Amino acid sequence: MLTHEKLDFYARYRGTWDNWHRGMYFLQAAEPNLLEDDEWISIHNSVHNLYLIDNGLAAKSYITELEANVSALCEDSTVVQKMRELVPYQYGLWDQKISPEQSLPKRFVDWVFRLFA
Repeated sequence: MLTHEKLDFYARYRGTWDNWHRGMYFLQAAEPNLLEDDEWISIHNSVHNLYLIDNGLAAKSYITELEANVSALCEDSTVVQKMRELVPYQYGLWDQKISPEQSLPKRFVDWVFRLFA
């Protein structure tokens, strides 16, 4: 079951599997690892699927299935909403504040330019 704490833990490592596994070696005993591998993968896949839905890249039948799966994974509807808030930060946009009027293609282009800058 995914909770707010688990999503915060996922966001702390910016949704990057490598950051998380590197960080696990440096975690102190007072700071437990909140996620198992399968939970990490579930969050990552769910955020990606919500990204597809939010950007109109999924069929209607697939949308209903995905939303049901995400709801089943989460503790309650507030956790689903928090997961939706992670969607704009998918694909390396964790440090950017994204305004509602900024469109997806511009954000994607900015991200690509940052890769090769």
